[in-house]
Amino acid sequence: MSKKHNSKKRWKFLNIAIGTAGFYSIILGGFLALFGSALGNMLYNRPVLFAILGAVLGCALGILVGIRGGRKWVRESSTNKAASGKIPPAGEKWRQSLSRLAFVFSGMGFLLGLLVMSPDGRFFGFVIMAASALVPLIVGPKSYRVYGGAALLIGAVGIAWLYDDFQTSPYRLRAKVHEAFSFGSACTVAAEKYWRPKHEWPSKPQELGLEKISYRSVKSVRLGPGGTITVLLSFPPLKDKSLIFTPSVNGDSVQWECFGNDIPVPFLPSGCR
Repeated sequence: MSKKHNSKKRWKFLNIAIGTAGFYSIILGGFLALFGSALGNMLYNRPVLFAILGAVLGCALGILVGIRGGRKWVRESSTNKAASGKIPPAGEKWRQSLSRLAFVFSGMGFLLGLLVMSPDGRFFGFVIMAASALVPLIVGPKSYRVYGGAALLIGAVGIAWLYDDFQTSPYRLRAKVHEAFSFGSACTVAAEKYWRPKHEWPSKPQELGLEKISYRSVKSVRLGPGGTITVLLSFPPLKDKSLIFTPSVNGDSVQWECFGNDIPVPFLPSGCR
């Protein structure tokens, strides 16, 4: 009888632990993925990497929360304090704790949105606020959901208000121009490789192996006489401005020069100034 009771308790522990771990892994993983993406894009221009790191960290925390919740249920059930057969009282406490933590992040995002001077920082502040508000709105107790909805509304208004400034912020414009410069540099390598065997420059983008342009910051690429490569930008307010790469041949050596056509100097990479 004792073995059967212990076996039933172990299965109950696994059900509670796995269910709680899965629940909090989804919530924490999604929240930290959003937070990591915003932080990575703002600081290092690597949103995907930081989103993955945030998701992994959130899932690990969710597993730890699930194991702890299962153990707490076992302790409470052994002293007849747990609710019979349903979600244990510990679950309500975790929901409250997670909601409070989300409100802390939401408040931090609100302060970033108001106090930071950078358009990127202000925009991502409200993104963090809105993402954090989803936690109490979805999983929090009823008394927390009203506050979560209010925080989500304020965050959404802030995002809409700052979206245009975010798209045209100096940081994002520099990052996009640098992306176009990287694309142009890859084109110069391909063009030089085409030139070396025959000493003729390519006349079509297809001869560079550019069947499709995968860079969102680049509208098109044009090849001109003498190996000149013109990379047209695709984003406002620099749309249809261009980076121009010009080769200088000295025997078997090729040197490339880059300059911006109507692009303000602060946005140009050092190699194009």
